[in-house]
Amino acid sequence: MARLVDLKRKVACITGAGGPGLGRSIAVAYGEAGADLALLDVNSATLAETAEVCGLLGVRILSQVCDVADSAQVRAAMGRVHAELGGPHILVNAAGISRPSPITEISDEAWHQAVEINLTGTFYCCREAGRYMLEAGSGKVINLSSSAGTRGRVNQVAYASSKTGVIGLTKALAVEWAQKGIQVNSIAPGRFVTPLTLPRMADPAASEAYLRSVPMHRYGDPVEIRALALYLASPDSDFMTGQVIHLDGGSSAV
Repeated sequence: MARLVDLKRKVACITGAGGPGLGRSIAVAYGEAGADLALLDVNSATLAETAEVCGLLGVRILSQVCDVADSAQVRAAMGRVHAELGGPHILVNAAGISRPSPITEISDEAWHQAVEINLTGTFYCCREAGRYMLEAGSGKVINLSSSAGTRGRVNQVAYASSKTGVIGLTKALAVEWAQKGIQVNSIAPGRFVTPLTLPRMADPAASEAYLRSVPMHRYGDPVEIRALALYLASPDSDFMTGQVIHLDGGSSAV
């Protein structure tokens, strides 16, 4: 059967690819579509698990431990991707953290960590991957923001602020690169069943309170992001840039 999306001869770099979350799910989808994969994550153990899963797909795999909040590590990682695989032609910024807390209890360290990983890390990766995309005259950048970046959430000041920043970065970069052959878009997920959200899901009262704000009254499954991520990485989305697409069970419609 022919693939609906064919990413053969493309190199996709996915940050936050370790662990059974959105990054890994997108990596699997791209590998199934024929893309060679550059997998980046700060956790070597979970990164190895993703590489093992993707290694069954018959595409080239590069695994690189990388802290996206460290500009030197990001530059070195993107240089290795380019040298060993070519590209990157597709960049997915999925690395992120969320540590809910009332604002009066957020430490300086926790605030800076959220901003540095979620926002500054996305900036570093766009900048370094962008050097190669600009040279090639084409590219696809998909930044994972969040529904928290467009609407208020209790105890999410640091996270929401950083994700709002990702949306601003996406729009500004989309305009900057609009005539360079590079499209920059953002997926704004609601709450999916991932290691990032499991602690909150474990509290029945808190979980039910959240689900009341979701018209579909359920969490997303990581596989449900794949079709959208494939579309944004494919030539079918060449006329789309600077967009924030909500994948949240209808929360943003309320």
